[in-house]
Amino acid sequence: MRTLRTLGIVVERILDIVEDRADVKSPAVREGILCAVVINDRVTELIDIPAIQRIAEANRTLSCEHAEVID
Repeated sequence: MRTLRTLGIVVERILDIVEDRADVKSPAVREGILCAVVINDRVTELIDIPAIQRIAEANRTLSCEHAEVID
């Protein structure tokens, strides 16, 4: 039986929220990124949530002394 865990993603800022078709320009080149697409004439990397969950689970034993709290 799998234990449910909460995952939060912190971003510096949200530039925009759009609903559009994504024209995939390149596949992922690093872990945690699904692909690069062009949306509204801007190259945008789409994150791979399942990959980020796997990374978080693998690193869950890291000490909290490395965490940063942002107000």
